[in-house]
Amino acid sequence: MCTIAHHTAYFSHKLLHNDINLRSICLNVNDPNDENVIPFWNSDGTPPIRQAMLRGWRFAKHMDKPGNQMISLCRLSECQHFLATEILWHKGCSPRRRHDLESFLWVMLFICINFIGPYSQRRTVLPSGVPKWLRPDLLLSYRLDISQERFQVEDWTSTCSAYFSHYFNHPPIVKGLAYLASKLSPPGSLQIRYNGSKSATFPENPVTHNDMISVLKNIIAELPVEQPPSEDDIQKARERYRSIQSSVSYRAPNIYS
Repeated sequence: MCTIAHHTAYFSHKLLHNDINLRSICLNVNDPNDENVIPFWNSDGTPPIRQAMLRGWRFAKHMDKPGNQMISLCRLSECQHFLATEILWHKGCSPRRRHDLESFLWVMLFICINFIGPYSQRRTVLPSGVPKWLRPDLLLSYRLDISQERFQVEDWTSTCSAYFSHYFNHPPIVKGLAYLASKLSPPGSLQIRYNGSKSATFPENPVTHNDMISVLKNIIAELPVEQPPSEDDIQKARERYRSIQSSVSYRAPNIYS
């Protein structure tokens, strides 16, 4: 679990990843061929156990000398919708543990909205009203737009329930992720003054590593038994994987995003 890897890096090495996004969370596989990366499920109907890996440490910060947040054009264009709200609101703020944990949350919400099954089965049509920063086709141009749209969410439980795909729209997932969202991005954080100026407040330590890990473990424990994907779904996933691999000029070995 990548949150455990992040916990180890933070407490054992004083490192913050500082760039959690959809591509940071990968599977570490022994052989990158399509049958190994996207296998059939076990004969007893259980999913294969895979090892997760947290990669992409180029923006990492050492907590002895954290400095300020560095937001390059590359980081903003590719991953701004996963950055913590405080980073987007105050780009010069000091790196904090809660920023990375919040980014983990946005990655999980993005997956729950945009995917409909294992092996990267994408949702083709999204319901109207899905937050723009969680839609790959409608990424906002300005960082403050993302912040303000997050601030406008009044009830994370109803938001998650309304927009999660059927594959992820289970009470344990909705309840757990909505709880984390209400702590990391609580309603009412944006204040508008009489003169129209805006100010935002951010909780100091809303969620710890152990909080997030506990919520995720509870979600896993309460989920119903999952049905294996069909052979057709697996073959289509392998075709997508082969197509992607043939189109890239360089691929790090043993990694499947």
